[in-house]
Amino acid sequence: MMMGKPAAEEGDTSLAAVGGMFAAIQRRFPVCCCSDEFYYFPQVTPASASTVDWSRWDDFSPESVDAFVAELRRWEEDLKALLRSCDDPDDSTDLRLVIRLWRTLREQLVDVGSHRSQPTFHLTILTAGIVEALDSGMPEALWQRLAGVDRFLTNATRILGPVPTLFREMGIEMAGSTLRWLAGLPAPESELTRATRALARFRDVLSSLRVCDAFALGDALMDRIVCEHMGCMTDVGGVLAEIETEIAEMTGRVEDEASRLAPDSPWPDVLEGLTGSDSAGDGVVTLCRDQVCRLERHCVERGYLSGEFADSAPVRVVPVPRSMEAVRAAAAYSSRPGSPPAGGTFFVLAAELCRGPRGAVHPEYRITAAHETFPGHHLLDIHRWALSRPVRRHVERPVFYEGWACFAESLAEAGGLFREPGDGLILAARRLRRAVRGRADVGLQTGRMDLSSAARELVRTGYARERARGVVRRYALRPGYQVCYTIGQRAFDRLFRQHDRDDPARFVRTVLHAGEIGFDDLARALTLGC
Repeated sequence: MMMGKPAAEEGDTSLAAVGGMFAAIQRRFPVCCCSDEFYYFPQVTPASASTVDWSRWDDFSPESVDAFVAELRRWEEDLKALLRSCDDPDDSTDLRLVIRLWRTLREQLVDVGSHRSQPTFHLTILTAGIVEALDSGMPEALWQRLAGVDRFLTNATRILGPVPTLFREMGIEMAGSTLRWLAGLPAPESELTRATRALARFRDVLSSLRVCDAFALGDALMDRIVCEHMGCMTDVGGVLAEIETEIAEMTGRVEDEASRLAPDSPWPDVLEGLTGSDSAGDGVVTLCRDQVCRLERHCVERGYLSGEFADSAPVRVVPVPRSMEAVRAAAAYSSRPGSPPAGGTFFVLAAELCRGPRGAVHPEYRITAAHETFPGHHLLDIHRWALSRPVRRHVERPVFYEGWACFAESLAEAGGLFREPGDGLILAARRLRRAVRGRADVGLQTGRMDLSSAARELVRTGYARERARGVVRRYALRPGYQVCYTIGQRAFDRLFRQHDRDDPARFVRTVLHAGEIGFDDLARALTLGC
């Protein structure tokens, strides 16, 4: 029984063509490729930190993007030709995966254009690049990255505009939080001063940047995004139909669960009234660390992975960094790209987990930890970076990635976890809220909703008004992403019912060792028992 890293690397004839493409993108966009913040880029790291030119930043100038888009078109055609002559099923799966990725990346650059409309896009790159340098363990890496900040932000100001008013406001907010974070970095005063001054100038430029009112992408582009970029393989109409079904099912479930706990109270009140754990400050992080340890043991006992493999790729649990507070709506997980996998980080957002007048940690934190770590994102990511087929290590597909983490909550419940009073309500409410968020996401980008009406949708599911307003603003930055949770979970639910509901360990191992391929290809793998 295979429970950890797959066997030694096997043949992969598609790697010869694709490997050079990955390397070329990494040279042009070194930060985006070394971060998991940008789902439409392949995750590619340099062979060694000592060989990195840390002074280089990603180049999104019009001439660079135009040349790269033309190259992507050629690559797509080359891979399509390879696919037509390919008779190996695994190689065909790899080629389809990369063709979709190149098409998505090209359309994101040309049609969506976040680098042209979102100041936060460039600030996220700035943060990710500095964090990468910090993580390298080489002081000179940080100094060199900081030395290039002025040039990088100057280029960003030339690319941006006109930008939606909302995006400008969020950029100014994020620039302020990033400035506070930068000020505390362990770097020479000269480099730090130059970088902070550059960022302060960038913030000032944003205040006078040309703006436009609308950020909505419209029906046609959203069809493309949810179908291909997210991987839902259906259009906006199909996504909304699935979401409405989920909302109807989960509304009934939350009402049933709440009525068993407090028959005369609205379910959002019952949910928020569940007894939490008293904690303050770093105590939230400590609670989450303890829960992650329990979840890891559970997954080892259930046969999802070996203890040795889990130990080789651990989870760090830390607060959300100050630099990301402006764009982080909730707790999150991040895995640094690289094979063999080195592990990942669970970022805890105390404001999300602590509720009530005493700031108690709501019991939902236990389920959030399962979503982000074991058997959710962390379990999936460490297996992806240990895959025997190298091409699949580099690709993260949103509907697969988020769908798996949502399915993992149900998997943990079915495995005997989350049996406390109120856990059923928490699980159902999380599904309902995700579906409503998906509906709001589509509504915002197609003009069916404005920010106020989208926020009201969330308030009806128990969000505080202020938090709902902040959350929907952030959703506007990543069009289509919120639909992935519901569509992905329902896809995994169907596959589980059709294949291995009586053998969860087999199902989990097959999924983890397949990589984030299309659900059609995953269904074939499950049928073959690979």
